[in-house]
Amino acid sequence: MSERLIVPLDPESVKKLLGNVTAMLKGAPGVEEIGDDYVVVAVPRLLGLGHRRIKLSLNVYETEEVILLVMRSGVDSIVVAINIIDTGEGTHIVVGGGGSGRVARLVNPIINTIMKSINERIESAKPMVKITEEDNKLAALEQPLPPRATLVYYDSFIPVRDVMLEAALRVVALLGIDDYLVELQDYRGTYLARMVLRGNTVTGAYVKRGSQEARGEQALSIGKHPPGHRVGIRAWSLTGSTEAFLYEPERIAGDEKHAIYWMGGLARLDYGG
Repeated sequence: MSERLIVPLDPESVKKLLGNVTAMLKGAPGVEEIGDDYVVVAVPRLLGLGHRRIKLSLNVYETEEVILLVMRSGVDSIVVAINIIDTGEGTHIVVGGGGSGRVARLVNPIINTIMKSINERIESAKPMVKITEEDNKLAALEQPLPPRATLVYYDSFIPVRDVMLEAALRVVALLGIDDYLVELQDYRGTYLARMVLRGNTVTGAYVKRGSQEARGEQALSIGKHPPGHRVGIRAWSLTGSTEAFLYEPERIAGDEKHAIYWMGGLARLDYGG
């Protein structure tokens, strides 16, 4: 059995958002106890005479695209794979697995529980909207950034549906909760958007798209569909207290119509318009 979810984030942000994957086993049918390196499950006895508790060792293995949970004791085993695959336009999360022995019947409920937990973590990171005029002015840069403001994020990504929402998700997933000014811009210079994030709430927004200019909720509506394919994203911590992730693109080749940028921090080629 497998479950699939498409998330408008890069794999690194997804992994940050998922955090401790063993904690996702909590609440799964049959799972009674979770330790640092073990899990205790309960399976029905033969003829329906109560349940038998089985202690399984628990190991987590991680590669670039897969997080593997291996639980076993003798012939009893459960293996769950969380595949995090970057398609270039969002990330596909596929959860699948299998089992053997007396615990094999627990595989499907565990997969369902893990996928539900992944959904909940992603939904909880989506920002609310509570616009204030003061932060609208900050988003429009009509007032200066606080002296302690620090550039903490510089990257680019291909939006899937709503670039404003996806940008907020990326910042919160990778950097954690803080106060930020987030700026988005396409490489042609025809699209510019900024928003103020305080905690998990968008409190100010500004967008300039061609001849259109808007603030607040209108800006969030107009700015969610950028004209370009890939957008650059920068974020400043307004408190100056966040770890920095700066992947500034370096132009290595190109002409008047096309350019190739080297994203050294992510070890990939990034094609700009």
